[in-house]
Amino acid sequence: MFARAFLLAAIEDGVPVQRALGKVIRAMGVKEFATQVRMASPNVLRAIHPRHNPTQATLDRLLEPFI
Repeated sequence: MFARAFLLAAIEDGVPVQRALGKVIRAMGVKEFATQVRMASPNVLRAIHPRHNPTQATLDRLLEPFI
């Protein structure tokens, strides 16, 4: 899957996970992704916003589709 490869390459290049996730999620469509991970769209947007510090559980939930 391209999204997974992008995430892995970005993290390997030193891009923060939150920023890489944000790019992938926006490319996939926030609403569609939120439905996939069973989270409200505003919560997904909040979690990937650079000024917010999501919990490890939230990051795990957002990364789950790419495992």
